[in-house]
Amino acid sequence: MKWYRRMRLIAQARHLARRLAATSNPEEWWTWLDQFPQFRPIQKRGELIRLLAVIASKAAYHVGEIGTASGGTLCALARAARPDANLITVDLDLTPERQAALSRFARGSQKITCLTGNSHDDYVVQQFATLLNGARLDVLLIDGDHSYDGVGRDWAMYAPLVREGGLIVLHDIIQDHGQRYGIATTAYPGGVPRFWAELKARYPDAEEITEDSGQDGYGLGIVRWTSAG
Repeated sequence: MKWYRRMRLIAQARHLARRLAATSNPEEWWTWLDQFPQFRPIQKRGELIRLLAVIASKAAYHVGEIGTASGGTLCALARAARPDANLITVDLDLTPERQAALSRFARGSQKITCLTGNSHDDYVVQQFATLLNGARLDVLLIDGDHSYDGVGRDWAMYAPLVREGGLIVLHDIIQDHGQRYGIATTAYPGGVPRFWAELKARYPDAEEITEDSGQDGYGLGIVRWTSAG
């Protein structure tokens, strides 16, 4: 049964990769990703599309992701990065079956490496740094532990692996309706909005990508990393 699930997931990943290869339009990437629920990104459509356009304009070579989840965002990042890019993703719950499937999203001569473990563990950070082989990330997406302390630790541990002027992207920067109005919903930005507010005070050129300022959670924040920040 496990072998069957593995082969089926790999086949679905290959099918999706073929569909994505037929277009360079980020809006069409989303259309295809949305049709494969096993890989669907936990993102808002307009926000992810805008982020992918930014990343594509930077010709990103080294790309890192904290929090793989379904792998849909990783798949989209691979489309936006250079065809020879090095992509590294970390998650607590990456099964061997999903790792095998996600590797099929590499295009051209890209390399996708999946690390299973807690992003806060020193050995995981060391593995991540080893895979960079002395280089620095062009783009880092932080979308893992959403507690205030958790997102702060991911920032502190991985931001130094980003090159000067590289992009660090945080997901879920907008408060949910529970935090704003006391209305319970399924959204959970946790302590990320608080951490993001502090980052904006430190980085005046920080940018926000949102579909609606009053939305229930989600939202992407972009900081141009500098070690002096």
